[in-house]
Amino acid sequence: MYDFKLGLTLLEDGSKNPNIVSKIVKTLTAMANTNSDEEGIVIIGVANDIASAQNYQSHYNSNWIEIDKCFVTGINDEVKKYWGSLENYVQYLKREISKQPIQDDVKSQILTNFNVINYEEKTVVILKCKNNGHSFTYKNEFYERRGSNTEKVEIGSASFNELMRRTTRQGF
Repeated sequence: MYDFKLGLTLLEDGSKNPNIVSKIVKTLTAMANTNSDEEGIVIIGVANDIASAQNYQSHYNSNWIEIDKCFVTGINDEVKKYWGSLENYVQYLKREISKQPIQDDVKSQILTNFNVINYEEKTVVILKCKNNGHSFTYKNEFYERRGSNTEKVEIGSASFNELMRRTTRQGF
């Protein structure tokens, strides 16, 4: 299970996207709730589609690398234009993750599995999260992935009972 994010900066005005870290963390918790056997992965520095890759190219005057209909833009241009250094970018992201309304063990897991890698001169950030025997909440609510969407699961619903069965070692 994976999801892609172009970066942490809004292309329209160069400001920090105020909701992107929350969206990333909520997605990771939803992935962990959806399939307890798979690791959820969010990669920052990859465009979801050709239109986003073209917007990136127009904004930064930089190309992407296409791999199996995925468009690796990297975060290099974003860091250079708006963040000053990769260290500033990474520290901001880690600080914002640590503020998220999730269980401490989940924060720790995401931060421990935080990787910055280079792929053909494109830097990407890889964030991972896997179920560890209990269901994960975001703002004390449960979420799961349905296709490419993160959807809230209502407590007491059949979907909630299924989520509990899937994610807890004891069953529900």
